[in-house]
Amino acid sequence: MRVEYGKGKTKGGPGISIRLTGNDVAIAIDAYLVAHGIRVNGARTIRVNGELCGRGEIYVDPSGFVNVGGETMYGRGPDASRENEVAEIIDNLRGALATPLNVVPSKVRAVLPSVRSFAENSDEILERVEIVAGIVASTKCNHEDLESEVTHLISLLTQETGLDDWGNDLSYTRN
Repeated sequence: MRVEYGKGKTKGGPGISIRLTGNDVAIAIDAYLVAHGIRVNGARTIRVNGELCGRGEIYVDPSGFVNVGGETMYGRGPDASRENEVAEIIDNLRGALATPLNVVPSKVRAVLPSVRSFAENSDEILERVEIVAGIVASTKCNHEDLESEVTHLISLLTQETGLDDWGNDLSYTRN
């Protein structure tokens, strides 16, 4: 299996290509079956489109990312560092909001240093970060206020970089 930036020339970036051998494809199909409660014992032949599979490829478009061994590759390419950084911050903030209520403040608190360093030249974003920091530092953290302020912070981050609220490049549209 090989994971590399794609050869695409889209406006959004090259994307990521995951190249699989025929054996990789067969293992993936077998793992899919196991994940759905189907266990096969003994020799088997796995065919794709009626034939043995010689190779496969998974293409991840520029709006996506792949985590390989703890390192993140963004579909926008290796040179889109500012957009990649904010996309990761947005993903981490959204992930923090999706955790159980008693964990949300600590998860949000852990992301704030990244937001501060990213937005060091934006007073509006830094002001919002301090509001969020004050809420998570409170002994009686109001989760509705926290969610509202984090959502506002995400909106400011997206305006700063031209990404949408999910970290996708607004200039890239799918057909």
